[in-house]
Amino acid sequence: MNNDGSVVVNCPIEDVFRLTINHVAEWSNVVVEDKLINDVNNGDVGTTFLSVTEDNGRRMEFQGEVIEHDPPHSSAIYMKGDMFNIDCQYQFEEVDGGTRVSQQSSVTPNGLITKLMFAIMGPFIARRGCDALEREFASLKEFCETHPSLQ
Repeated sequence: MNNDGSVVVNCPIEDVFRLTINHVAEWSNVVVEDKLINDVNNGDVGTTFLSVTEDNGRRMEFQGEVIEHDPPHSSAIYMKGDMFNIDCQYQFEEVDGGTRVSQQSSVTPNGLITKLMFAIMGPFIARRGCDALEREFASLKEFCETHPSLQ
């Protein structure tokens, strides 16, 4: 299942990149913990982390790895979870008055039960994913615009 979207943030590209990548648990509505496991050259390819999410009272843990890191233009991660894996890429583009952040993500179910659930409930899950991405982008925009100097 694929999902994508974008938002324009009224901040310089360097600030938006740093805040998006380094402060996920602070701006995300879903990620409640983002713990660095092994840092490779300040977040470069090969850096690993643990991401804990909570949605509708359900907590999930994902083991993540940075698979692309080109500041301040792009970043990509791959996260493995018990129920599904997530491949997520961010693109950052300077635009008049700020930065366009674009995200493309792909969710791949693990195991027969999860695959059946995705097959049966696909349209509902896709709509929910789109709504969640819109909320995440609104939260990211507000966070970046109110905390531009946060390191």
